[in-house]
Amino acid sequence: MSFGVSVGDIISISALAHKVWKNLADSPDQFRAIRAEVAGLKLVLDEVADTIPKRVIGASQTEDLNSIIRGCQDVIAELDAILSRHKSLGSGPRGFRSRSRYVWDRIRWDQTEIADLRSRIISNTALLDAFNAIQADVDKLSSHIDGIYSNQSQQQHRTIIDWISPLSFSTQQNDLITKRQEGTGLWLLESSAYKQWLNGTQRTLFCPGIPGAGKTMLASIVIDHLRNSFRGENVGICYLYSNYKRSSEQTPVDLVGSMLKQLVHEQNHVSDDLKALYERHRRTSTRPSLEEVCQLFHAEVRKYSRVFIVNDGLDECVDGTRKTLLLELYKLQSMTATSLMVTSRYIPTIMQEFEGSLQLEIRASDEDVQTYLYGQMSQLPQCVMKCESLQELVTKSIVSAANGMFLLAQLHLDSLVGKKSVKAIKSALENLPKGSKALDSAYDEAIERISGQKGDAPELARMALSWITHAQRPLTTRELQYALAVEVGESEFDRENISDISDIVSACVGLVTVDRESDIIRLVHYTTQEYFERTQNQFSCAQNSIASICLTCLSYDIFSSGHCLTIDTFRDRLKQNALLDYASKYWAHHVRKASEAAMRDRALKFLACSSKVACSSQVVLATRPLFGYSQTPYAWTGAHLTAYFGLEGTMTELLKSGMNADLKDTYGWTPLSWAARNGHRGVVERLLLEKGVDLDSKDSSGQTPLSWAARNGNEAVVKLLLGGGADVNSKNRDGQTPIWWAAEKGREAVTQLLLERNAHPDCKDSYGRTPLLVAARGGHDTVAKLLLKKNIDPNSEDMYCWTPLWWAVRNGHLSVVKLLLGAGVDPNSKGNFDRTPLWWAARNNHDAVVKLLLDNNVDPDPKDKSGQTPLSFAAENGQVTMVTLLLERDANPDSKDNSDRTPLSLATTNGHEAVVKLLLERKADREALAIEMTKW
Repeated sequence: MSFGVSVGDIISISALAHKVWKNLADSPDQFRAIRAEVAGLKLVLDEVADTIPKRVIGASQTEDLNSIIRGCQDVIAELDAILSRHKSLGSGPRGFRSRSRYVWDRIRWDQTEIADLRSRIISNTALLDAFNAIQADVDKLSSHIDGIYSNQSQQQHRTIIDWISPLSFSTQQNDLITKRQEGTGLWLLESSAYKQWLNGTQRTLFCPGIPGAGKTMLASIVIDHLRNSFRGENVGICYLYSNYKRSSEQTPVDLVGSMLKQLVHEQNHVSDDLKALYERHRRTSTRPSLEEVCQLFHAEVRKYSRVFIVNDGLDECVDGTRKTLLLELYKLQSMTATSLMVTSRYIPTIMQEFEGSLQLEIRASDEDVQTYLYGQMSQLPQCVMKCESLQELVTKSIVSAANGMFLLAQLHLDSLVGKKSVKAIKSALENLPKGSKALDSAYDEAIERISGQKGDAPELARMALSWITHAQRPLTTRELQYALAVEVGESEFDRENISDISDIVSACVGLVTVDRESDIIRLVHYTTQEYFERTQNQFSCAQNSIASICLTCLSYDIFSSGHCLTIDTFRDRLKQNALLDYASKYWAHHVRKASEAAMRDRALKFLACSSKVACSSQVVLATRPLFGYSQTPYAWTGAHLTAYFGLEGTMTELLKSGMNADLKDTYGWTPLSWAARNGHRGVVERLLLEKGVDLDSKDSSGQTPLSWAARNGNEAVVKLLLGGGADVNSKNRDGQTPIWWAAEKGREAVTQLLLERNAHPDCKDSYGRTPLLVAARGGHDTVAKLLLKKNIDPNSEDMYCWTPLWWAVRNGHLSVVKLLLGAGVDPNSKGNFDRTPLWWAARNNHDAVVKLLLDNNVDPDPKDKSGQTPLSFAAENGQVTMVTLLLERDANPDSKDNSDRTPLSLATTNGHEAVVKLLLERKADREALAIEMTKW
């Protein structure tokens, strides 16, 4: 048996345990329990020492046992050390100082410390006992221990994955595939263009198509095909479904984050860099920057032999998001083996982006439309179902009229559902709209059918379509049901007024659809939204109606109890009141759109009730990164909520009514703080006119309204506050000023403005970090350039001896590194553990930064405290490109660390054959390796 910890070691630990047990004799009550646990551990140690020599233990079990024994040794040694610190000489029986004893009355031990030590002893005893008990099959212990660590690892894995991005498209993908008519989309999969893209001959496939051609469904078919084609292979597949209704959520950082999330999800572990990013932002309740997410996404992509990205509906991205996303995807393609497929409508600016790329037009093939129609024929009246020739006529007529537009085929089919005779069916088929205006004609016909329904159906459909069209985010079926059931002006909700979702969908005659997996109800297509926006007379009073419904919901008597004090009651409240979440977050938007004046009385009545404002504000803030349900601020008044949403006219009325404009909430935020934070210039102006408003009021973290405005890049608000006399150099509890925050967040215009108003450009926070350092850390080169124009110290160190250059290098911000080197910083400066910028650039695999530093004559072989050079670290971790680069710049292949390990021995030990080959080609010392191997 090969055993790292010998039987003799176990016996020694047992002896130490016995000594501690004896020394705990006559101890106070608080120590007696721990003495009993020590005795129990000693017994199990003795048993292990006796049985281990009789067993055959595998390498895996040996490692586990070594770990347990070391844990036993650590806790017993720690307990012995604590007791030794309190050891003194006591009097013998004849007055001589003849023996040592423990003076218990002088020990003041923290009960938490006792509980921790006792818990560790119990845990190690249990592990040893389990190991000893499973003599017949030692493997079971390993599985048990692995299971414990695995569960912990999986939990952390899930937590970090969920944190990366709030966006997930898997539900939409699953829903689309379940709706796919079997056999459709094969023409695309069998096309020459798709095969070229699939085999890597062409790496970008652009698929434009007319509205309603079925681009989204075909994208889902491609994703499904990729998954099936590369199952079990080291190939990454990620996808995005852009949605005009989610443009505020689908930001560049969260879209890239979603793709990172999809790739990480396929891995069995989370990278150290991702864990570090998560921990850094978790501590400060912040979100990662686009650059940080992109850097990790690139690193994750490199773990795969190939990665496919499918982006559906690029035209539904807002212009800024689209531009940023494409730049990142192109950058990724230039650095990795990534294949990109994009679908879009024929938008000139998007078409220009893909000039020269492989293109495949998306059209609904006649075969696909036929397959779809055959699969949906059962929806038609019995007169069609009983006559095959009529079914063929329906199929032929709709295929001809659709002309490559899948959506049109769907609408035409829906238009036949209400026809009850053969004659009516044939007449409708003869008059199916065709040509360029066919889609609008089909929508017009659908609206006519809605109006022609009996009873409450027309009004139900108009209300439903009004809500779905104007809602600020997609609604669930339950939210829509509740919205349609609200009776404006009532003080409570009547559940008997709820309509069945199937009746709502039926009343909308095919213009809405329900996504089964997500339970989202939406318009059948983007063009439906565009149609209603062009024909606003359809919903002329929609915003007034929705605003009134939201305010009625928020004013229900049931919400007079204010904040929920437990998570269960909070969740219950949201569950029992399905519209509460939407109404709380978007009432102000609809009030603004409806005309603030028209809604003012209803809004003021709601805002005057502090308990109902507290209920709504808890919902608004509970989902923000800064808060949980129980951390949302109390003492929110109507003025706080109005300032948060930026309702200028309503704020004027509140101030006229005498509401305190300077009242602080639980965290010290005033209405001015919230308005400045959220960039509501008009509300800030009104508050500044109010007498007695404190411009420099500090919240519980010491932040002023100016700091919040600067932090969030609200330039117009910063100007207003500075013009009103706000302190440009005010500091929060951590010593951070407005310019520090502007630099940290990369707010170029605000930084310039603050510098013009004499903000201190080199101020340090309580951690020693200057504005330049945090700008460098975040890769904000334009801000760094502004700061470097001032008389500041570019080599300033924080409390950990890290400089702006160190941070820029560590995070791979090449443009900032260039700026700092141009400003004369020391490229060989050493930080913690004597690690230089080059060491960190190599460690983090930033090739371009390494090249730049080496071009500036840095030492290629700086050693850290352990004696490792950039080359030895790269060799140990199998970084082939980095090893090649360093060797080309004359890095020493035979440098030894403090344990006499060379780059060659490190690469050999870790099985990095490609690196070993590179080092041997550079004449690395084979004899040194041979000598070291004799020690293994």
